[in-house]
Amino acid sequence: MKISGMIAMALALSGASAALGANAPGLMETDKAFSDRAQTAGLAAAFEEYAAPDAEILRESLWEPITGPEAIGESFAGAGEGVSLVWEPARAEVSESGDLGFTWGRWTLSMPQADEEPRIVRGKYISVWRRQPDGAWKYVLDGGHTTTASPPE
Repeated sequence: MKISGMIAMALALSGASAALGANAPGLMETDKAFSDRAQTAGLAAAFEEYAAPDAEILRESLWEPITGPEAIGESFAGAGEGVSLVWEPARAEVSESGDLGFTWGRWTLSMPQADEEPRIVRGKYISVWRRQPDGAWKYVLDGGHTTTASPPE
């Protein structure tokens, strides 16, 4: 499925009826487990493990998407020691057929600085997920942006 089709599906799902939420808790848990895995196994391993075979990541700094689990994993391999990316899904929706869904949420990136407090960057993300033949959820599209807004206290 092309990126534009996946984005259109995510937008369509976001306005769908309440009947679509039946599988959303499972998808929310998958996204939380994905974030936890990034903390225990590292960003490269987690992003590669949770990627569908045709997954794409959109990055602000790149014109073209990063495509495929291996390339996605490699793109995170140089993250550096002590770099931490943590995210928390805020919402999940799943199609009535139960095979496609999206999550969106907020992320925090912490990067160590020499002799200083870590640099903290925050943002929002959206991920489009597809249920695999084995029943597992894998993301097919992931993207986000930084924000200058501070979280509420």
